[in-house]
Amino acid sequence: MILGNQEILTRVKQDSLIENFNISCLQPASYDLTLGKEFLFLEHGQEIRLDKKPKYFKKQGDKCLLNPGEFCLGTTIEKVNLPIDLVGRVEGRSSFARIGLLVHCVAGFCDPGFTGQITLEFANLSPNPILLKSGIRIAQIAFEKVVGCELLYDGKYQNQIGATGSKVYLDKQ
Repeated sequence: MILGNQEILTRVKQDSLIENFNISCLQPASYDLTLGKEFLFLEHGQEIRLDKKPKYFKKQGDKCLLNPGEFCLGTTIEKVNLPIDLVGRVEGRSSFARIGLLVHCVAGFCDPGFTGQITLEFANLSPNPILLKSGIRIAQIAFEKVVGCELLYDGKYQNQIGATGSKVYLDKQ
């Protein structure tokens, strides 16, 4: 069951579901997430190995230009706090997909117990540069009820603040 706007509003008040909540971002069955001021770009020329921490460089500010074919990580202004009975699903907005911007490539699932800002994965598929501006409604999150959950998320991205790079090198595989 996906939460509607009234239940999202109740949970914001009851559980602090969304910090930095803005009523104008509340949709019928989701909440529009806004873009923060921190961006991470992978350093060019490195070999990406899954057992080593990748190198990023950070850009901060109200604007970020994403050139054709470029990839970067961004962050939301909002912080989410998921209780044991909810999951969050982050999706890009169709308005951005229609200009060739992928807002979240694959990692859109937030487990019960997750707390933190959402890191977004941007990829510019268009032939044109795209200017990203802090504060724009960049993605949306829908909340779904979970039944029978006894475990809370306690993974490597718990309590993340700002754009957070890959921690795949910490996996025990």
